[in-house]
Amino acid sequence: MGVASLHFTNEVDLTGLATLALALATAALASWTAVAVRQGKTQIERTSRPVLVPVVDRARSFVPWGSAGFPLEPTPDPRGVRYYVPVCNVGMGPALQVTGTLSFGDRHGNPSTHGIETTCNVKAAGIAHNEPFAILVFPSKPATATGLALTVEYEDVAGRRWSTIARYDLDDRAYHDVTIRG
Repeated sequence: MGVASLHFTNEVDLTGLATLALALATAALASWTAVAVRQGKTQIERTSRPVLVPVVDRARSFVPWGSAGFPLEPTPDPRGVRYYVPVCNVGMGPALQVTGTLSFGDRHGNPSTHGIETTCNVKAAGIAHNEPFAILVFPSKPATATGLALTVEYEDVAGRRWSTIARYDLDDRAYHDVTIRG
């Protein structure tokens, strides 16, 4: 049966010192590499992140198929079968798996108190970041409303979920309380 033991001498072992120096250099390089990878990941996330925001620009218009032009703002179809909501991707990457929810109600974003179903949904495969705007086309719901609440959920290319929530006042024709979460 052998017993392990250490023997100390007055001689300097250059191989041992070189091994120790190499181990310290390897640890420092591994630490630096971990920091560089985290910074690179953050940079890639920033450069590929979508940011969807609702649009109101009455100086520009859009023309749905088979209709006259409408100003670039939330607009009901004159036939009452659709409700158009323009959005813009101001981020650097595409918004994928887009789901929009529109809830009609009062100007403060509260749902209808009349017991009428006033929420409608729409899905889109994606919205590019280099397009001036996209139109979310919701099925119109019969409701008298003074405002609406818009929620748009989407993913970036890495599969991370994002959402944009906004309240639109139909009287002053402006969005309020726009919030973007990730």
